Amino acid sequence: MLTEFGGWPEPVEEIVQATDASRIVERGICDRLPVGHWSQGRVTLLGDAAHPMRPTLGQGTGMAFEDAYELSACLESGLNPEEALKKYETERIPRSSIIQERAVAAGERAYKDDRAQQLAKAAKNWTPDEFDDWLYNRHYRH
Repeated sequence: MLTEFGGWPEPVEEIVQATDASRIVERGICDRLPVGHWSQGRVTLLGDAAHPMRPTLGQGTGMAFEDAYELSACLESGLNPEEALKKYETERIPRSSIIQERAVAAGERAYKDDRAQQLAKAAKNWTPDEFDDWLYNRHYRH
């Protein structure tokens, strides 16, 4: 860990040095290109199962909460379950896809590999300020 984080601003190096090596667990970071459907019949996905993303924007948990909120609204709408899940996809996939793609673009600097470059090409060509405005300042539909 010190090879990766040595020389970073304090207190990063100090925290790494103070952490027992047996308590440091390395995990892979997984993502994929956005997909067009999360549902089949009366079964659907939400959160990381629907749109895994790199943690570069810190949006994973928030996206899962948004999914759950939208899914509950669609299921309460009076539509049959299959129609409710189609509506859920229609409402959530465009927004989550943009955030998923943007997380890849933001992570390209931190996680340099060919996959990041391939995925980043799909990201919207917004400036960081334009994306932040869209992400944080647009009121959610419900």
